[in-house]
Amino acid sequence: MAEIIYTTTNLVTTSVDCELPLLLTCPHGGNSLPPDVDERQDTKYPIECKQENWKFEKKSDLYSKSIVRGIADKISKLAKQKPCVVMAEFDRLFIDCNRPKPCAYDDSDAEIYYDTYFEKIGDFLQKMPEESGTTGLLFMFDIHSTGGIENKPGIDIFIGTDRTKSIQPLLALDPQALWNPQHGLIKLLTKNGCCVTWPGKESDQESWDGGYTVQQYGTSGDVPLLNVIQFEIGPEVREDKYLRELLEWNLAKLTEFVFRYSGL
Repeated sequence: MAEIIYTTTNLVTTSVDCELPLLLTCPHGGNSLPPDVDERQDTKYPIECKQENWKFEKKSDLYSKSIVRGIADKISKLAKQKPCVVMAEFDRLFIDCNRPKPCAYDDSDAEIYYDTYFEKIGDFLQKMPEESGTTGLLFMFDIHSTGGIENKPGIDIFIGTDRTKSIQPLLALDPQALWNPQHGLIKLLTKNGCCVTWPGKESDQESWDGGYTVQQYGTSGDVPLLNVIQFEIGPEVREDKYLRELLEWNLAKLTEFVFRYSGL
């Protein structure tokens, strides 16, 4: 097992190093209070953010940070290599790192924490090809938790790809990469017992088809060969310790998928 060592800067925790072309991110799992930063207020939320459908939300994603740590530890056991990890430790009450900067905080003292989160992501993406030794595809899994959707009870994982725009390098290489019956991402998850939903190219569920992180790094195309997928973990599996552990193993097994398309 490759031991994962973490370090924290400006309330952003990262793995010290990584060996896989896979970055796990968690913007909403923290509960720390950033010093001298005022709580966000709905009354101060810019009208432009509402017009762009950036929902104002202050609740942190329950268990998402522990799930990311669990996935990372299990990947290191399965693959004998370490993924990259970036997690926000600050509470979403103060800073929302899955929003554009004008929509992310009220207090200018929050800027250093917000910027650090995305700087750490950028650092990993820049060095990931060399450190992992791949010339193939790169992957970012953005981990969240959700209260679920009223007309879709019992869903374990909601997959978001901004109507497939954040996984275009993957689909260009293999149009059936999600659904291939032997090694497709969704098939691998359902084979292991997960109940998964994915809106595909047409969706009225924008809230879980990929937020700012997915759009910033996947849809923008600024990082060649990068594919960004948002995983929203449903309440039933998230809140049960046994099911949560099983979920972490199932998501860790997606290293098989990463290896296939990264060329390792």
